[in-house]
Order: sequence, then C-alpha cells, then structure tokens
Amino acid sequence: MTELDTEGFSELAMGNTNHMAGPNGGWNAENDKHLRVVFSYEPEQDKAASVEAGRPIFNDVAYITIYAAGSRDTIARPVRPVDKQRFAVQFKQFEAKEEQTVEGTPLSAWPAITRSQVEEMRYFNIHTVEQLIELPANQAINIMGVATLQRKAEAFIKAATGSAPIEKMAADIEELKRVNARLIADLSKAKKPSKKAKTTVEEDA
Repeated sequence: MTELDTEGFSELAMGNTNHMAGPNGGWNAENDKHLRVVFSYEPEQDKAASVEAGRPIFNDVAYITIYAAGSRDTIARPVRPVDKQRFAVQFKQFEAKEEQTVEGTPLSAWPAITRSQVEEMRYFNIHTVEQLIELPANQAINIMGVATLQRKAEAFIKAATGSAPIEKMAADIEELKRVNARLIADLSKAKKPSKKAKTTVEEDA
C-alpha cells in the first residue's frame, strides 16, 4: 500500500491539514471531496494476549481506507476520533452496516457516460460526476478522454442546477393538487348524509 505525497494526499489522509485548514478545525471540506472513504473492521493481533494465551489472539479494529480520486494509491490505518467527525456520513453508514457512499451524482446514473467508462473511472477511484469535474489536472492527464468527459460533466451540472427551481416548483404544484384532491374528497364525504340520518328522516316523514 503506497502513501502518495502529491497534492498533499498523505497529509489529507493522515489528518495533517494545518496548511489547508478550513472552518472544520484542521481539515478542508473542499479537499475532502476528492477522497473516497471506507470504514471497516480489520483483524489485528493482540501481542500481549497472544503471549499470555500461548496462541494467536486477534481483535477487530476499526480501520479507515482513503482513496484519492484519479489515483490508484490508498492509505489504510486505524480510525482516529477526528475521522468520525470529518467523515461523519460514511462513519454513520458504517455503524449502521449500510453501503458507504460518496456525496454527489453517481456516474452510473449519468446518461452521458457508457458502462465501460463508468468502470474505467471506478478503477481510478472516481465515482461521481462531481469528482470527475474536480479531478486535479496532474491526475487527469493520466486518463485518456477524461477532458471531454469533464466538459460534459460541467454542462450536465450547470443544466441540472438551472432546472432545479423549475423542478421544485413542479413538485410543489403536484403536492398542492394532491392536497386539494384530499380536501375535496373530505368535504364531499362530510356533506353526504349518513345512512342512519337518512333512515331517521324517512321515519319522520
């Protein structure tokens, strides 16, 4: 497993981000967007317990594995308290035994990219449209055709951002229609005389 110093990846992974410090107290959320994080339990030998028992004794230790988008290098180490705050979403998914996801639009859900391109990007630890756009230039040059994909990705995000208010308005209108339909149904039901009331009226007549 190789530690990569380019673009401060090792420092990002190890949590030494004072030179890129942000409002979160030591790490920069913008830089973290280039990272894919996976928490897992890994067996680790307890040497003292092994000596005492006369046989290998292992404990499950929480590990964090960090992948940089556009790179094949990874860093794996035991989880530190700061990791649980820095990568809170992934850690909660890990605790709940859910799939640990990367924030953004999955490449597999983007119509402009082929299945083979999705797999190729996955090889370079690029999983979302946003990661593709933000891929550092010194890593992008190693991936054939990525510049074209980045332009398409930028156009896709721009179009999606522009249409978001319209889609929200349409969704709000549909919700109002459903609410109105329920109110009309309730009013109609309230106005309709019950069977008991109808029987009483007929008896009085």
